[in-house]
Amino acid sequence: MIAPDARPRERFIAALERRPLKGRVPHFELVFFLTMEAFGRVHPSHRSYHQWDQMEEAERQLHRRDMADLFIQTARRFDHDAIFLHP
Repeated sequence: MIAPDARPRERFIAALERRPLKGRVPHFELVFFLTMEAFGRVHPSHRSYHQWDQMEEAERQLHRRDMADLFIQTARRFDHDAIFLHP
């Protein structure tokens, strides 16, 4: 039995393995496109990257950090146990 105070990662893996859990069911957002409403920011999937190869590495790194920050903010705000990254 996985305790309610286990780390989110442990609880999520236990749920995927169909092990018994206590407390809240682990979850994540498969598709969360309300980033503009929740954070005032455009979701990375709705951004245009057709000039990615023309950017300098520093600018690409800023984009990567911004994407990661937005995914983390979403997970924290909605108490997600995992983050689904769209390929």
